[in-house]
This record gives sequence, C-alpha cells and structure tokens, in this order.
Amino acid sequence: QLERENKDRAQSSASSTARLVVAAENKGFKVMDYLEERAWAEQLTLMEHEAYSRIRWIELTQQRWTKSKKNEIAPNVTQNSVHFNQVSMVVVTSVVSRDTVAARCEAVRRWLRIALHLFELNNFNGVLEILSGLDNTPVSRLRLTWRAVGSEWVILRAQLMLLMDNHYQFLRAELERTPLPCIPYIGPFLTDLIFLEEGNLTTLPDGSLNFRKLNRIANAINNVLRYQEARYPQAMMAGFAQRVRQAAVMEYDAAYARSLRIEPRKEVKAVPPVVHNPIQEAADVSERKQALDIFDRLRSHPLLSASAAPGTAS
Repeated sequence: QLERENKDRAQSSASSTARLVVAAENKGFKVMDYLEERAWAEQLTLMEHEAYSRIRWIELTQQRWTKSKKNEIAPNVTQNSVHFNQVSMVVVTSVVSRDTVAARCEAVRRWLRIALHLFELNNFNGVLEILSGLDNTPVSRLRLTWRAVGSEWVILRAQLMLLMDNHYQFLRAELERTPLPCIPYIGPFLTDLIFLEEGNLTTLPDGSLNFRKLNRIANAINNVLRYQEARYPQAMMAGFAQRVRQAAVMEYDAAYARSLRIEPRKEVKAVPPVVHNPIQEAADVSERKQALDIFDRLRSHPLLSASAAPGTAS
C-alpha cells in the first residue's frame, strides 16, 4: 500500500517538475536555484540512488573504505562519504552566508522542507545530509536564528533527528518496514561490518575457518546491496548532479568564523538554547514505538501537500 502510494505521488509530480524546469530555463534561471523543494528532493534522490547502486560487494570486504588506498579499492563507498559531506556543507554555506536572521530562517525552513520530502521518498541518506548540515556547529550555534525560525520548525527538525538517535536505532527500525525504492544511510552498515571483522576470529583455535563469521559478513553485505534492486521512476535532470558536486562551499573554519560574525558569542549567550525532545521518557509506550509513530505522522505532514514557493537556500 505505502509503496504504491509513494510511486503514485512520485509519478504525478514528474510532469509538474518538468514544466518547472522548462520555465526556469526559458527565463535564464539556474535550475538548481529555482527548483521547488519536492523537485530538489527528487533530483537529489535520483543522484544518490545512482551513486549507491555503483557500490560493489568487494568494496565492503576487509574494511577497504578505511585503508590508505580507499579511493582505489573502495571508490564508490568513499565517494558516498565525499558526497555526504559536500551536501552537508552546501547546507551550512547556504545558511551562514545570509546576513539577516530572517534570511537565515527562510534558508533553514527550506532545507527542512526538502528533508521532509526526502523522508517521504525514503531517502534517509539525503535526510541525514541535511540534518548533519543543520546540526553542524556554525549553524547549530545560531540561537538567534533558531529562536526566530518558529517552534513548528524546531519540532520538525527534532522529529527528523530521531533517525540519528541511539546509534541509529530508530533509523534501523524504520528501514525494517520501509519498502523499496529506498536509500539508507550506509554508516551503520559499515559499523556493523567493522564489528563483525574485528570482533570475531577468522580462523578458529583448531585451525578451521570461522564460517559463522563469514556467513554473517555475507549477510551484512547483502543487506547493503539489496537497496540497489529497485529504481525510482522519475527522470534525472541534466546538470543537477554536476551542480551539486561543483557547488562552492565554505571550509569549516571559514563557516565558523562567518557564524561568529553574524551572531557573536555575546549575543548568542544571551539567548536560551532552543531544544525539543519528541520522545516522552515517562510514557507507557516504548521509545521505539514512539519514534515509529512520529515517522508515520511525518509521512502525512501538512508540508508535503502544501505548494511551497521556490526558496533561495540552494
């Protein structure tokens, strides 16, 4: 049911996205700058699923992505990490480059709308890229901005951030019930593989191979690769992936220095931190059930059906 509904929504938006692109190009606009949030999320999802589908099983063996020659022996896993950091810094740059609180608030809201659409598309990697950018110190320390952005946006961010809580426990639970197509965040899977490699002997004391270890590693690798099986129905927009890869982003130190200029420490300290915990610790319902219920509500969030005007955060 959910898979069919997601596919129907995706197909219905394809024609409107195409019209939007044509209109933007006819006016001489940069496509990436004027895409509505849903279209931006769709294009990022297509780009990331294509990249994820290039990962080969051999790259996931023997912790190749951690070696000095990782670019040669695990190029696609390595590129996944490079892309994740690039998108996160695009988010950081787009927020801290704004001079006014109002402009920064609109940038934050736009990224949260995109993150919500990515969640709807089952692109958890994309959601975490944006959350990582918003949680990056140059952005997260901007208390004047977060105070002004509005409580409903703070709540939305906290609800999406549940995907990162408890060592990705709630993300794993959501993945278990999410239909394909889907793009997981690969980080927890790589952690599992490291644990299996380092926490178990390959050769047992009697000299025989530890087939239980090898079988568990094979199952873990298959779990990574199964998300390559189903494709998204939308069409990739020419030039989008290149724009993302080549987007000019600030280095961390420059972004942090800029953050200090637009909201100095003295001003920030005078404002209480803006926090929201969507999980009720004293509730009779388990934290896992609460998180999954929140994710269910996010899939029918009013912002998903609202016709948001094109923003300027890209």
